[in-house]
Amino acid sequence: FFFSNIFLNVAQASKQAYIVIKVNNKIITNINIEEEYKYLTALNPGLKTLKKEEALIIAKKSFLREKIKENELIKYYDLNQNNNEYLDQTFISLYQNLGLKNEIEFQKHLSNFDLTTEDIKKKLEIEILWNRFIYEKFNGQVEINMKELKKKVSTNKIQKNYLISEILLDISDSKNINEKYNLIKKSITEVGFK
Repeated sequence: FFFSNIFLNVAQASKQAYIVIKVNNKIITNINIEEEYKYLTALNPGLKTLKKEEALIIAKKSFLREKIKENELIKYYDLNQNNNEYLDQTFISLYQNLGLKNEIEFQKHLSNFDLTTEDIKKKLEIEILWNRFIYEKFNGQVEINMKELKKKVSTNKIQKNYLISEILLDISDSKNINEKYNLIKKSITEVGFK
């Protein structure tokens, strides 16, 4: 018992937390980044193909964006309400897109990453509320020519359902934009959008 406690304490000490960044008086630690990495790899197995350092950079940026969104959202919304029908539908779609049949299978999958369904629902709620916030803030500024859109859709034999996602990238020099664009296009062609 004595030796097992010593080994447990040594293992815990090797995983010391340190501050990575501070956002509006809230501290983000290396532990937060590791948890975000687990979250991202649980939902996107393709992330495991990256080097761990690259994936941790993505996790850091992802967690930072989430905290910025959350800080803005708490000014307008009451978070942690988890009783949203759209949240439930999004949650179900999420695990179905991973090829899992039900929430129990999803829980088992998440347990491999030390995550819970509540962890996922909290993140989904932030994303859903953020999308709602942006829509409410800017929907009056968007103009859609419905006639033109219907004409394009009816003349093209295209799928009627769309999955929209985003690719965020840092560009320090405007000359690199074409190079980055070509790399993204090549990756999507070879690996797929995931």
